[in-house]
Amino acid sequence: FEPLHDPEKPNLVILSGLISSYKSIFKTDKAFEYIAQAEKAFPDNASVGKIKADAMVEKDPLKALAQFKKTLASSKANKVQTAWNMSLLQFILSHNWIMI
Repeated sequence: FEPLHDPEKPNLVILSGLISSYKSIFKTDKAFEYIAQAEKAFPDNASVGKIKADAMVEKDPLKALAQFKKTLASSKANKVQTAWNMSLLQFILSHNWIMI
């Protein structure tokens, strides 16, 4: 995805792919750099909120839960997908499972 990314003309699909890729290889700092770019370029996009919440789950589950709730409050949110991910996080937290 790196060759396709143009910071001057951000594309949410490419940013999402970069975030997911870096998150999957445990380079969360790099993933959060791209999340910041996505938030700046697409401030009112509920998908960015969901992507951010998904990325925050391993780093700070309670902040991720707050981000999921904030995203669900948006009228533009994909409520089914966001609620599903939030419910999974709530289940994990309620059972005190260690998140790796």
